[in-house]
Amino acid sequence: MVEELGQIQAFRRLSSLLATSGQPEPAEIAAIGRAGFKHLINLAMPSSPGALANEATLAEQAGLCYLYLPIDWEAPELEQAARLFEALERAAGEPVFVHCAKNMRVSALLSAYRMVRGGVPCRAARADLHAIWQPNHTWRTFVANAALRAISTPVRWETDRLILRDVELADAEAVHQYAADPEVVRYLSWGPNDLERTRQVLQMRAAEQTDPARRAFELMIVEKASGLVVGSAGLRVSDKLDADIGYVLARAKWGQGIVPEACAKLLEVAFGWLGLHRVWASTNAENLASQRVLEKLGLRREAHFVQNELVKGHYRDTLVYALTEAEYWAR
Repeated sequence: MVEELGQIQAFRRLSSLLATSGQPEPAEIAAIGRAGFKHLINLAMPSSPGALANEATLAEQAGLCYLYLPIDWEAPELEQAARLFEALERAAGEPVFVHCAKNMRVSALLSAYRMVRGGVPCRAARADLHAIWQPNHTWRTFVANAALRAISTPVRWETDRLILRDVELADAEAVHQYAADPEVVRYLSWGPNDLERTRQVLQMRAAEQTDPARRAFELMIVEKASGLVVGSAGLRVSDKLDADIGYVLARAKWGQGIVPEACAKLLEVAFGWLGLHRVWASTNAENLASQRVLEKLGLRREAHFVQNELVKGHYRDTLVYALTEAEYWAR
């Protein structure tokens, strides 16, 4: 059986329950059924090379549940990607075979799906994708947007010591402990806040979390050991394959490596799950602690703007740090 499947164009076995390929021949569809797969999903267009007009019939004869989700190569639609991800969720626990014309559409989308929904390590999923191709800009943008929509809500991401999760209105008192601290917000463009302003900000964040086209993730940093909210970290994704990060931390938790740990997870999401090209951050030029955090994360200083921003009645210098995908994956 394995030998039969290996003859299919661009065949890839991704797990015991998932395999992909380019367009199978009629006899190869029968082989997919004999190999124990229960579902066959086709993303190729009717005009794709080698497309089979009777593929649904061949799949039925092979005992396969067939789903046809054609995705246009030049203008892929997010609704089709969402339908693919939903189909994979419904088939959880059953063997699924997904193909397109050359395993390019499939490999790109499944790379994101396996990271976002399947928990597959980013480097492993990325290697499987690059064994087939390196997506062009159109497909990178498409897959990034599909991955954004696939992120489960409410967001809850974990690191060794931390939980990064969506805000809750009940967080107001905990957030206010640091949002009202003049030393914490000394170099920030906002604050110190009163409790009412803190509640307003959390209400805005909670509203953003319900947006189906969400691109901003302003997350609470929660210590696993204590269960306490100790700060926040944000990832804001543009429509140009880049994003910026930001963070704030309660003073009692400074110097414990919490922000680098939280932001390392944001970088994994940005470069791994979303396949972004660049992540950047800005900081007050006087904020030496923030500069150390960014350098620890691997970002390099790429700009120094002199007295470019009026903050709390004073002009300040701003430093910009950035990291490209090539730099991230070379680490």
